[in-house]
Amino acid sequence: EPLILLSSGQDKDHLSEWIDTLEEAAQANKTQQLASNVKIHKMWLEGLTVETLKDFLGRTLHQESTQVSDLAEFIQFCTQGNLFYAIQLLEQMHAMNHITYDFAHGRWNYSLMDIKEHASLSQDIGAVVASRIQYLRSALSEVLKLSSCFGTVVDEHLVELCKPLLDESTLAANESWSPESILACLQEACEEQLLIRTSETRFRFAHEEIYRAAYNLLPEGQQRQAYHWRIASLLMKCEEL
Repeated sequence: EPLILLSSGQDKDHLSEWIDTLEEAAQANKTQQLASNVKIHKMWLEGLTVETLKDFLGRTLHQESTQVSDLAEFIQFCTQGNLFYAIQLLEQMHAMNHITYDFAHGRWNYSLMDIKEHASLSQDIGAVVASRIQYLRSALSEVLKLSSCFGTVVDEHLVELCKPLLDESTLAANESWSPESILACLQEACEEQLLIRTSETRFRFAHEEIYRAAYNLLPEGQQRQAYHWRIASLLMKCEEL
């Protein structure tokens, strides 16, 4: 049966080593016929250019590409043309009201001066994603932080079992915890493109940087260790596990 292996990553040197190992394994295979049928193709994807970002932003913000040149140059400088990073940056700009919709003219407006004055928007992608998570409503932010303790894959039932930890978190006056509210938060995270639903009760973080950002928002050191210990204690008490 034909078998296709796909691998992607940001570290070109690491991927090159992985491909070299795969080629060596194919050549060392005892079945020479199999080795001769193995074909390895390399494809390096470069970052988006300023011109490509201008076209992308023009269509996204309903403006001519020439009108968003300054924003395209700023985003290219901050993200090195990484599309995922660029989208995260735009999402954060919108959350902070640096990009607003003009209903009268049917387009998006922004002030690059205001954007540049906000230091967090020019930091690394981890800081941008973390800032975006913090700008979410408090319940959603707390669920994402708790979910990150289970790794990149999240099970709704496990989060529900750890509800006592959520009960201790500070929420807005109009928010409360229930199994329904936890599921609602997970679904909302999918709408925000922070999580991807993989089954009826399982989700995964849409990108490793989102997972890292959520996890890094937890207190460090002994506080984080104690948090993990409490999660383990709650799970051990559950007879279903």
